[in-house]
Amino acid sequence: MKLNTLKVTTILAAFLTAPTFAATTTFTTGYDYSIGDYGQDVSTKVENIPFTFNRIDGAWNLNLTIPYIRVTGNGTVVPGTSGSFSNFSQGSFGGGGSGASTTSTVVNSGLGDVTGSIGYGFFPGNNFFEVTTKVKLGTADASKGLGTGQNDYYLQLDGVIGNNTVSPFFTIGYVVTGDTSSTTYKDVPYGTVGFMFKNSKLQNSGFSYDYRKATIEGSENLQQISAFVTWKNPEGWSTTLTALKGLTNASPNFGISVYFANNY
Repeated sequence: MKLNTLKVTTILAAFLTAPTFAATTTFTTGYDYSIGDYGQDVSTKVENIPFTFNRIDGAWNLNLTIPYIRVTGNGTVVPGTSGSFSNFSQGSFGGGGSGASTTSTVVNSGLGDVTGSIGYGFFPGNNFFEVTTKVKLGTADASKGLGTGQNDYYLQLDGVIGNNTVSPFFTIGYVVTGDTSSTTYKDVPYGTVGFMFKNSKLQNSGFSYDYRKATIEGSENLQQISAFVTWKNPEGWSTTLTALKGLTNASPNFGISVYFANNY
């Protein structure tokens, strides 16, 4: 599970460029691909095309993401409750979509889970922190295995320590997950730690380690590592490239994404 890498890199890029937030509206889209076997006989591929609208006004950060997803696999792996649809529900299998089988391959696609968040940022000393509340609406079609069909609720703290050439960052959060008629999910903590490198005025890069406690009894905890690079230009466009490697069966074996953002 990528713990909202796009949000982290966007916040970090803005923070490392200027000491305060100007009022800006950003539209972001791109392509996210991952593949993993998740302990199954058939690998599952997930493709995600998100459409994200972000508004920063002073200390406030408003975000809305509407994704389109496509899942190719045996139908028993369901996109997870994080709102990042290259990821899965902590190794939770058996709740898949139409045509689910242990060995055959099926393809399901459609609207993913819409997510919205409100964050408030502040700058103590030379650091930056943002407290965010987020809701993942169960808009993905559960009958196709595109989501759980339930709402999930998040509370998290993002932080950047210092405004230097190398800046540590972190995310600490807790998610309250909605239960389905067949599955009871645990409410669990999650987090990210990493480093951002300010390579130049228009380029940042970094790496991170993601963790989330299993939401299903007996499943593995999610663990993965990722690396990213963000390029910006003076006209307001930016491109972020991310690659990840899963460390447990709860994560994709491999994932890659590219996002394009434009500030207005």
